[in-house]
Order: sequence, then structure tokens, then C-alpha cells
Amino acid sequence: FRFVFEGVVAEELRQIDLGGVFEIGATFHYARELYRRKGREEIPIRRRGTIALPDKSDLGKLVDFDREAYARKLAALPEKFHPVYVSMHWRDYERGCYQPYLEAGLSVVCAGHPHDPLFYERIYDTFRHFSYSCSNEISTSFGLSVLSGCQFFFLDGGDVTIQWNSGEAYKGSEPKLVEPGREACVNASPYPPEEGGVKRQRELASTFSGEHFVKSPEFFRQKWEEGRDILSSKVSVSDFQIDGP
Repeated sequence: FRFVFEGVVAEELRQIDLGGVFEIGATFHYARELYRRKGREEIPIRRRGTIALPDKSDLGKLVDFDREAYARKLAALPEKFHPVYVSMHWRDYERGCYQPYLEAGLSVVCAGHPHDPLFYERIYDTFRHFSYSCSNEISTSFGLSVLSGCQFFFLDGGDVTIQWNSGEAYKGSEPKLVEPGREACVNASPYPPEEGGVKRQRELASTFSGEHFVKSPEFFRQKWEEGRDILSSKVSVSDFQIDGP
């Protein structure tokens, strides 16, 4: 079986004759449900301030921009947007990219590596303490912060420099912002934020995260049992070899 979070990828895999493809929605939805089942949403919180989500590097590329100028821009936001915390991607944290934000008097947080089983629970726990979220890019953090109850606003950070592991390089405006889906998110997220504007953001976040594809625990138990039975029918004693002393 192959599990993917949204329909476009699933259809592409089906077209190349890969059977057993199921849309299940983003991992975040399941982490949020686990968070709730643990009773952590019952702990009283007071939403305030802004969680900033600057353009980030990942395993395939390094992203840089004028972080000093962006930190000053965040620090200069009106009082209603404070306190401002900056969420750092693990790779940029390791690169020391948090320093300009600390020097501007902002606080920095990091949820760890996305492969950590608790990563998305930490993300949700962090976002639900803030009234607003902002970034100079549109990525999964847009959807996750909005689905956590934040109102997002796009705060431009100027040109970016991207260095891919392949050796390719780019300098200019964030290239992905011209994609129709991301452009729609930017248009729905003006600064200053508009009253009532979060409704459209939530619609976009729900669509792009595959929320309507989320499956029940019973679905996964059934698929686990089917997979186990398929493997059991294909594996015989002769497939195993135990080396003697």
C-alpha cells in the first residue's frame, strides 16, 4: 500500500499503474488528534502575539535572505502583534541563522526534526499559543499555523538566494510564490490582517493539507491486517535462512 496526503499525487501514482494508493491527509491532522486525546487541549492558554515562520532551508537546499532586515521588520511590528517569536527550521538552526532574530530582541523556538514522532505535536502546541503567524514564503507552515488557529499574514522579506545540493543556484524573488496555489494564499493573507480574513485561509489550508481525506483508526487497522495477510500468503518457510554457529 502507498499512503499519500492528497489527491493529485494519488492520481499520478494510479496512472503509472501503482495499485493500493490511498489519500489520507497530512500527518499534522493525526498528530493534532493525538494531542487532543492526551488531554493537552484542556490546559488553559491565552493566545497572543505572532509566530514568525521565515523562509527556510531543507535537506535539498540552503535558503538565505537578509535576515537582519527581516528581524528588524518583525521587531517593528505594531504592539498588537507582540510578542514575536521566530520558529526556526532545524537546518537553519544548525547553521546559526537564528542569531539575527536574537540580536533584534526576538525569541526563537524550534520544533526539532520532522522525522521526530513528536514533531507535529510540538508544532501544534507552539502555534496554538499565538494569535497571528507570518512569513516571507508560503509553505506547509501557512496551512499548519492556520489550522492551529492563527491568522496568517504575508510579510515580504525581499530577494532570496537558493543553493541546491545539485550545485544549481538562484537569486531573486521567492520563485514558488508565482504558483497558483501559493499566490492564492498570499492574496488571502494581506498585511495588516483583515477582519474575518481567516475564513478563506482556513479553506485553503484545509484543501492543501488534504483534511477531507483524513481516515479513521479503523481504516488503518484494516489496511494493516490486509497487508499482513498478503505478506503471510507470499512468504514460506523456505524464504527464511537461519545461519548456524
